[in-house]
Amino acid sequence: MLSFVTLMFTGHLGSLELAGAFIASVGIQGLAYGIMLGMASAVQTLCGQAYGAKKLAAMGIICQKAIILHLGAVGSAHLHLLVLRTTLGSHRAVNEHS
Repeated sequence: MLSFVTLMFTGHLGSLELAGAFIASVGIQGLAYGIMLGMASAVQTLCGQAYGAKKLAAMGIICQKAIILHLGAVGSAHLHLLVLRTTLGSHRAVNEHS
Protein backbone atom coordinates (compact mmCIF):
# COMPACT_ATOMS: atom_id res chain seq x y z
CA MET A 1 0.00 0.00 0.00
CA LEU A 2 2.83 2.38 0.82
CA SER A 3 4.48 1.86 -2.55
CA PHE A 4 1.16 2.53 -4.31
CA VAL A 5 0.77 5.86 -2.52
CA THR A 6 4.39 6.77 -3.26
CA LEU A 7 3.95 5.97 -6.94
CA MET A 8 0.71 7.91 -7.04
CA PHE A 9 2.37 11.05 -5.72
CA THR A 10 5.45 10.53 -7.92
CA GLY A 11 3.19 10.35 -10.97
CA HIS A 12 2.31 14.00 -10.43
CA LEU A 13 5.97 14.95 -10.96
CA GLY A 14 6.27 13.45 -14.43
CA SER A 15 6.49 10.24 -16.40
CA LEU A 16 10.26 9.91 -16.08
CA GLU A 17 10.12 10.28 -12.30
CA LEU A 18 7.26 7.78 -12.14
CA ALA A 19 9.26 5.25 -14.17
CA GLY A 20 12.30 5.66 -11.91
CA ALA A 21 10.24 5.34 -8.74
CA PHE A 22 8.49 2.24 -10.08
CA ILE A 23 11.75 0.50 -10.98
CA ALA A 24 13.21 1.33 -7.57
CA SER A 25 10.08 0.11 -5.82
CA VAL A 26 10.06 -3.20 -7.68
CA GLY A 27 13.78 -3.67 -7.03
CA ILE A 28 13.45 -3.00 -3.33
CA GLN A 29 10.41 -5.21 -2.89
CA GLY A 30 11.75 -8.07 -4.97
CA LEU A 31 15.31 -8.18 -3.79
CA ALA A 32 15.57 -6.70 -0.33
CA TYR A 33 12.30 -7.89 1.16
CA GLY A 34 12.63 -11.36 -0.34
CA ILE A 35 16.16 -11.84 0.93
CA MET A 36 15.35 -10.44 4.36
CA LEU A 37 12.22 -12.58 4.76
CA GLY A 38 14.03 -15.76 3.75
CA MET A 39 16.97 -15.05 6.02
CA ALA A 40 14.72 -14.14 8.96
CA SER A 41 12.74 -17.35 8.58
CA ALA A 42 15.89 -19.47 8.50
CA VAL A 43 17.46 -17.68 11.48
CA GLN A 44 14.25 -17.98 13.50
CA THR A 45 14.13 -21.74 12.96
CA LEU A 46 17.81 -22.38 13.62
CA CYS A 47 18.05 -20.08 16.65
CA GLY A 48 14.97 -21.72 18.16
CA GLN A 49 16.57 -25.13 17.78
CA ALA A 50 19.87 -23.91 19.23
CA TYR A 51 18.12 -22.31 22.20
CA GLY A 52 16.11 -25.48 22.86
CA ALA A 53 19.31 -27.53 22.81
CA LYS A 54 20.96 -25.04 25.25
CA LYS A 55 23.65 -24.18 22.67
CA LEU A 56 23.65 -20.44 23.18
CA ALA A 57 27.02 -19.94 21.49
CA ALA A 58 25.60 -21.49 18.33
CA MET A 59 22.92 -18.80 18.25
CA GLY A 60 25.56 -16.10 17.88
CA ILE A 61 27.32 -17.99 15.13
CA ILE A 62 24.04 -18.49 13.27
CA CYS A 63 23.27 -14.76 13.47
CA GLN A 64 26.77 -13.83 12.30
CA LYS A 65 26.52 -16.18 9.33
CA ALA A 66 23.11 -14.79 8.44
CA ILE A 67 24.42 -11.21 8.49
CA ILE A 68 27.39 -12.12 6.30
CA LEU A 69 25.18 -13.99 3.81
CA HIS A 70 22.68 -11.13 3.76
CA LEU A 71 25.35 -8.52 3.07
CA GLY A 72 26.86 -10.73 0.38
CA ALA A 73 23.49 -11.24 -1.33
CA VAL A 74 22.60 -7.54 -1.22
CA GLY A 75 26.09 -6.56 -2.41
CA SER A 76 25.90 -9.05 -5.25
CA ALA A 77 22.48 -7.78 -6.34
CA HIS A 78 23.74 -4.20 -6.22
CA LEU A 79 26.79 -5.10 -8.30
CA HIS A 80 24.62 -6.88 -10.88
CA LEU A 81 22.36 -3.83 -11.17
CA LEU A 82 25.37 -1.56 -11.71
CA VAL A 83 26.75 -3.86 -14.40
CA LEU A 84 23.34 -4.02 -16.07
CA ARG A 85 23.03 -0.24 -16.03
CA THR A 86 26.47 0.32 -17.53
CA THR A 87 26.01 -2.46 -20.10
CA LEU A 88 22.65 -1.23 -21.34
CA GLY A 89 23.47 2.42 -20.85
CA SER A 90 21.23 4.97 -19.24
CA HIS A 91 18.28 6.43 -21.03
CA ARG A 92 19.09 9.69 -22.73
CA ALA A 93 16.39 11.62 -20.86
CA VAL A 94 17.71 10.39 -17.54
CA ASN A 95 21.21 11.62 -18.36
CA GLU A 96 19.92 15.02 -19.48
CA HIS A 97 17.62 15.31 -16.47
CA SER A 98 20.29 14.74 -13.83
